[in-house]
Amino acid sequence: MSEYLYLPYHHAAFNLLGKIFSDEINFVLIDKFAKFRSELFIKKFTPGKVVESEEAWPIVREILELIDQEMRAIIQRRSVAYWLHLYRRIGVYLSPKHESKTDEITLGLVRQIAELAIQKHGLLSAPREFGRSDELGANLILGGWMKKGLKSLGGDGRSGETIFRRYASLARKNPTWVIRDFSKRDFVDIYAIEGAAYQYWRLTALLRSLGKGARIVVSSEGDWDYTPNRKLSELIESIDRRASKSGSFSSLLGIWIDSETLRPARDSEDPLTDAVFFPIYNIYRAKTPKALEIFGARFAENAVMNFFPLFLSAGAFFRHHHFMRDEFIKKRGYDFELMVSVLAALSSFLFLPSRSLYSDDEKEKERYKLGAFMQTLTRGYHLFLGTIDDLMAMLMDRLSIVFSKEFEPVEVRRVVDSMTLNKGLQGKVSPWSNGPRSVVIPTDGFCVLDLVSVPALLRSIFAFMTDQFGESGTVFERLFREALSRRGFDVSAGVLTANDGSERELDAGVLVGKCLYLFECVSIERPLDYEIGRPRTMKIRRERLAEKLDQARTLGEFVRRNPSGRNFDFSSAEEVVYAVVSPFTEWIWDNGGELWIRPGVPRILDPDEVFSLLGHAPSRSLRRVEI
Repeated sequence: MSEYLYLPYHHAAFNLLGKIFSDEINFVLIDKFAKFRSELFIKKFTPGKVVESEEAWPIVREILELIDQEMRAIIQRRSVAYWLHLYRRIGVYLSPKHESKTDEITLGLVRQIAELAIQKHGLLSAPREFGRSDELGANLILGGWMKKGLKSLGGDGRSGETIFRRYASLARKNPTWVIRDFSKRDFVDIYAIEGAAYQYWRLTALLRSLGKGARIVVSSEGDWDYTPNRKLSELIESIDRRASKSGSFSSLLGIWIDSETLRPARDSEDPLTDAVFFPIYNIYRAKTPKALEIFGARFAENAVMNFFPLFLSAGAFFRHHHFMRDEFIKKRGYDFELMVSVLAALSSFLFLPSRSLYSDDEKEKERYKLGAFMQTLTRGYHLFLGTIDDLMAMLMDRLSIVFSKEFEPVEVRRVVDSMTLNKGLQGKVSPWSNGPRSVVIPTDGFCVLDLVSVPALLRSIFAFMTDQFGESGTVFERLFREALSRRGFDVSAGVLTANDGSERELDAGVLVGKCLYLFECVSIERPLDYEIGRPRTMKIRRERLAEKLDQARTLGEFVRRNPSGRNFDFSSAEEVVYAVVSPFTEWIWDNGGELWIRPGVPRILDPDEVFSLLGHAPSRSLRRVEI
């Protein structure tokens, strides 16, 4: 019987609810919103008619908003904290009964959409949803479903009533925040949100295909098929495959960050080397590494947790964007260093909870730390008991005690407010663009510190700011060359002057054996609507990339005509390969030889693809961190 006393408070209740209401759950998860979407397609399209991409895109975009309204109708009943509490406690997988893909990448995208919809549409205040387990009667927890669930565990000589009473006693002695106001409807609705999010993802995937030129035919059942186009299908499969393998992390501004430079330097005195910790969804269901036991946790041999903890040097991230500093201060009202320090202080809650700072009992301290760390691995967030004002007081203490830094409270409050969910920020959230996501989510009695949002926050932090002098391209070139050198390659760069006096600029050249690789770097800001394949955005990007590709091609011709010159000598090369390097995994719009080095290897590459091409295994330490 003792094994049941260590179950999370919701576990038995959710198992029981899942069994009793499985038919309703399957309906809202699989059928309800698929039918809703199908009816809209039948209404808006003529079944059996071929629809060109330019005609279909705005209609599908409109349907996407109608799915968002369906999510709003569900989510607006409860608070953001409430739905997040429930969603992080159901299984991290997609039902195999869905009509399209259910792979790991799709899982991550659907969870991302659902959580953004929750932040967008949930209430910011909803009294009496939560309560402390030592103040509530155990009969009230989860609206009585905790009691029903625990009692259902009885049998084979075990008394369900005894299990419940012993669990209730432990809940009083070990107080934690639990859901009070709860019904079967709430449990079914959390699956309904995911069901709607899945259809929302399907439409975003369709929009991206339409933006690439796909044509569709809507069936009489309200689903769609792409018209046969082998070339386009192969190209779409190619970018999906390449993107799934990418380990790159880039800001939307177009600055690629080498994962090796994001590791905080222990021996550095630079104030911008603060480590920011954040959890990412374990969508690949990888076993929990033994290395995490340094935090005091012990895991079974095949333990699989919902999240992995990662960390980065936010200082390094902002240093690479130093050219945006003045614009950042102008738009946000505070400087990079302050942002870094506040992020680091907030992230420290994931393994250094408030109670551990002031306890003199070492065993008690370790217990608090372990509890916070396990919550990170299972829920991805930390609960701070108190208001935003209380959180501010604690942050000032942390900055002073833990980080030995002193800032003005009014300045710190400005940073905290910028990443705290409020009505204004809710109005800017769009699930298709992955943001803006908030780190601090206030509710009644406590704040949710959701550090899962950190990568998305950093990725889009310069959105709607202007790189007035076009410095992002220059910075990307430098970072790319430094990354090549860091991996042991001898890099050539600069103006190449031929013997006849003609000149060309080389961003990066690498000789591997008898093959000379010439790279033209391009950094194009990625607009938010790229994520849904807006045709105009895709057209402009294609034209810019084609222009850069032509520059790389003519550079290759220049070097072939002039294997050596006044300040260079590439005469040992028997082959010259040219390519364009972008911070992002780019869409390749044709399968002709001018766009591909060889099958599977395009001439427009992201840095990790370059390293693989040159024979260096790319890093995966920040794989898919935007989820």
